[in-house]
Amino acid sequence: MTNFAGLDDTNWTPPDSHIAAGPDHLIATVNATFAVFDKLGRQLLRRTMADLFARLVEDALIFNPKVLYDQFRGCWLMAACARSVDSQHSWFLLAFSQSGDPLSDWWIWALDANSDGANRTSNWPEGLGLAVDNSQLYLTANMFNGQGEFAYSKLRILNIKEMQTGGILHGWDFWQLRNADGSQAFGVQPAINLRAAGAQYLLNATGDGQGLTQWTITQMRNAPMLTRRFVPTAQYHLPPNARQVAGEVEVGTGDTRLVNVLFRHGLLWTAHTVAANWNGDTNNAAIHWLQINPRAGCVTQQGFYGAPNQNYFCPAVMVDGEGNMLIVFNRLDESEPPAICFTGRRTADEPGLLQPSELLLRSSVSASCEWSNFNGAAIAPDDTEAWLIGQYVATDSDW
Repeated sequence: MTNFAGLDDTNWTPPDSHIAAGPDHLIATVNATFAVFDKLGRQLLRRTMADLFARLVEDALIFNPKVLYDQFRGCWLMAACARSVDSQHSWFLLAFSQSGDPLSDWWIWALDANSDGANRTSNWPEGLGLAVDNSQLYLTANMFNGQGEFAYSKLRILNIKEMQTGGILHGWDFWQLRNADGSQAFGVQPAINLRAAGAQYLLNATGDGQGLTQWTITQMRNAPMLTRRFVPTAQYHLPPNARQVAGEVEVGTGDTRLVNVLFRHGLLWTAHTVAANWNGDTNNAAIHWLQINPRAGCVTQQGFYGAPNQNYFCPAVMVDGEGNMLIVFNRLDESEPPAICFTGRRTADEPGLLQPSELLLRSSVSASCEWSNFNGAAIAPDDTEAWLIGQYVATDSDW
């Protein structure tokens, strides 16, 4: 096992860390900085998102960065949300490497996020999702109005071939996404594809805690078609905050949104934070993980993972070429500071069960900062390495 320090505190809380792995390099992102590492942990480049996009946007807040290694084209992709300081404009920021070398040149774009198709709004994006397949790029976001109230979920599909030449990008918007019962969808995440797929899938947890909405994008002659179906799951509820050492501030464990979604070997994998009661007096935060057959629209296996008097939260999943699954997450109880841990399952393991968790790194002090909604997991293109990134507390005031 290899481990090394990622990006340190950028004076932006929470970090919302993310990671991508290529043949020879790693890119890690946090709010609102990225860094390129080699696989021995040497930092080769560190740069702010504001610097990268300086010639396109000024006086803007840049947040929610995501990064992918595009295995279809052997290049790198980064995306982020941005909002002007006066809240009058918002953008989806995109960067596409011009080669497989992340230290070389990048194409960059600032796409108007205020517009839904030809309709102009004053809304801005948050909770970015990013995925690609062999022909398209997929962005998802929760859209908020000028008062900071959730308005609706949005999907933007772009022609990725235009990105390869740095040209003007064209695509399609879908907005006001709703679950099968008519309620508003929230936290829609596109599935990361590691190999060519017949369709693009997306998932979101439903607000009633009864299941997931599965979205399917199929490419028609002139435009993509978006369909949905309800996938019932075991019932889930909002997680409680995590209590720390006596007298310390509680850590927010987030809501029930999905952290990420992966499509591999014809199956969807995902996880989120929920409430669980292990026959105790109070609920704790726990991980609800799922494997879904998208063609049948049903759960093939799922489980709740945690322990009495401990809180497990912020899970990100990754699956290798043999179908073995890893989850990176945070763990916290009232006797020890927050930790980064991982668990997983082998393909041959009994359905619905995960292995005992392993500690990766424990914080030196209790948390006093806001906690992320996201940790990150990535698999190398040759399937020989899985890379994980997570938040911990470095000092009393720094993550």
